[in-house]
Amino acid sequence: MPVQGDVVCTVDDPRAIDLSGLVATADGYVSIVDSQFDTDQVVIVYLDQACQVTRTLRYPTPPRDPEDLAVAPDGAIWVADIGDNINAPQRRQTIALWRIPPEGGPPVIHRLTYP
Repeated sequence: MPVQGDVVCTVDDPRAIDLSGLVATADGYVSIVDSQFDTDQVVIVYLDQACQVTRTLRYPTPPRDPEDLAVAPDGAIWVADIGDNINAPQRRQTIALWRIPPEGGPPVIHRLTYP
């Protein structure tokens, strides 16, 4: 049976709206803003342990619909740009994984297709 978790903190920064995916890091949390009409607002959000936004990171090219993320054993963060909303005007032919190096820097895209 599911159990209710404890509230750790509340995200209330206007830069961190419509969050999708969440990972814990040594410094706090990382999440992604998705489903925005303005692709400039689709960013990666870094939060401290009190859920205050410490910085945002833009993608070098517009992402389609990032939905989730994970931390790799080497500390890199992988963002899964895998969304394909049913009401999208065009169905996507590829998905993408964005890798943020553990030492920081811009996300690097890796495109994938299904056979």
